Amino acid sequence: EFNPRSLREARSRAGLYRSASTEERGSSAPQVVNSLTRLFSCVSVASTDTSQRPVEKRPGAAPRHGGRYEYTALEADSTAHERMELERKAREQAQSACLHYLRCCPRYSLLQHLNDIGSRVDKHWFIVRDSSIKTERLLTLVPKSLNCPIKCDAETRQVILDLFLALQHPYIYPILDLEFREGAQVSQTFIVLVLPFNTKGSLKDLIYKSSWQDDWCDKYGQRSEGLPLSQVQRLGRQILEALLFLKERGFPCCSHLHSGNVILQ
Repeated sequence: EFNPRSLREARSRAGLYRSASTEERGSSAPQVVNSLTRLFSCVSVASTDTSQRPVEKRPGAAPRHGGRYEYTALEADSTAHERMELERKAREQAQSACLHYLRCCPRYSLLQHLNDIGSRVDKHWFIVRDSSIKTERLLTLVPKSLNCPIKCDAETRQVILDLFLALQHPYIYPILDLEFREGAQVSQTFIVLVLPFNTKGSLKDLIYKSSWQDDWCDKYGQRSEGLPLSQVQRLGRQILEALLFLKERGFPCCSHLHSGNVILQ
């Protein structure tokens, strides 16, 4: 549990680092957060109330992490053949979906389809060039979970984009664009995100002293020596300030926060 006095001091310090946009007292930001809060509240009720409908499970399927996450992670002990087959199929589908998105959005052009830099077998990373400002961006693509109750339509997209604009903070990585794209298969939807491109990688890359663009299976095999205490304190404080910022605005807790999801600048 946090010490109440420490919490008060952290909140007061966090105000010193917030951008001007986060301190606006207009009506748009509260409305956006309230809209998304209601959206996530509906999702929470829909996902937890299983008494009204049966839940089908695939034969032999076992959820990872106690079923907390809606994705399939790449097991480190998977056989080479199984991993290569999953990787090939996923990369082909992702490449096709990415090219379809880029044809409809000429602002971006494809530069590179990256390796599997993360543990998700169904997530893919691309480097694209933003022609409007002549810079590189990171594009991520992931299929929508079959259990996701959120409607992927224009209204949902606009609400989420407005939320990201309202959540500007020095320690929250910005989302620049969001799109929903239909896949080649029936009822398959891909979620496309465009983010700033950063060559420093994640906190996990820093801990393991690995190169961010290397394959996930190759990056984290060696034992890490850890980070200096002063660096742990500084990074920990920045993460806590971002979490407090989200909590103060009624944003759902980040149950998926880990070192691989903390991006360095």
